[in-house]
Amino acid sequence: TVLGAGMPLLEAVRISTGVLKNTFIKERLDRVGKELERGGGFAEALAASGVFPSLAVRMISAGENSGSLGQVLNDLAEFYEEDVNTRLAVLTSAIEPTLMIVMGALIGLVVLAMYLPIFQLASVAI
Repeated sequence: TVLGAGMPLLEAVRISTGVLKNTFIKERLDRVGKELERGGGFAEALAASGVFPSLAVRMISAGENSGSLGQVLNDLAEFYEEDVNTRLAVLTSAIEPTLMIVMGALIGLVVLAMYLPIFQLASVAI
């Protein structure tokens, strides 16, 4: 990570802000950078932004106090990456059967639309 390479926290926050595409989070992270410029704590600035989960803020606070912020940020990144992958796997496994049911219903409607007129013709007396 950039912190592990010796980059100052404020510069790392500015670089992170520069690469974000989500304007909402970008604005909030910019506020965090401004708070750091004023000498505020990283965890307090993140908590004030209202964007980051309280678990992450508490862990970052502990990392700041213990001097292991870089390691804590790596651990948080791994945790949230696993969380996202798990949620995607659950979503994917839920979408597949739903899609199969919808496709089956559509095919059933097409077959019904094709055969219903034939059955109606068969019931008409000659």
